[in-house]
Amino acid sequence: MDPPPDPMTAEEADFEAGAAAAFDPQKHKRTALTGLNSWWNHLLCDRCGHTFRRGERVHVTREPRAAHHAELPGVCHDPAKKAPSAPVLAADVAEFAEGVEAVWGSGDTPVRTLGADDWRVARPPAPMQRTRCLVCAHTLRAGERVVVCPCNPGRPECAATIHRDPAAGLTCWETWRPAGTVTSCPITMARRTGA
Repeated sequence: MDPPPDPMTAEEADFEAGAAAAFDPQKHKRTALTGLNSWWNHLLCDRCGHTFRRGERVHVTREPRAAHHAELPGVCHDPAKKAPSAPVLAADVAEFAEGVEAVWGSGDTPVRTLGADDWRVARPPAPMQRTRCLVCAHTLRAGERVVVCPCNPGRPECAATIHRDPAAGLTCWETWRPAGTVTSCPITMARRTGA
């Protein structure tokens, strides 16, 4: 039988803690940036009900394990503070988005911008969750450009919604259907007429 290992010295414990922090430098911070391997990535914020996306700053607590958005203007806020009525884009950001849209083009696919009053954006009563993109599974937010009813976007028949907002990095439509054609409804599986 082997003797029990010697207890770690304070220096060794500090070294081990530093080595662990090097592998996940955000693990021990109260405010962190959502990354691909963050445990909260794609989960729902306990305040606003929206999913956490890569690049978003969050407040994280270890005990109890919880997370909420730190900075998401117009979407998630401290209830004690007044929320902005709608996100406002700086002129240069809006100009960039228009340029991307002009170059990207939408082809024959009708694209709409979700307003703050759209039912897809509104938070439903508990225990229901916010509406999500059919492809990336992130919640839909005001100001995002989407395709509604991918099998018949000209005359929507269902509530299926897919992001198509290249300026925001949401290219779900092109990821799912690069040619932009749909042969059957992703919800009912019914064949599209004429397909």
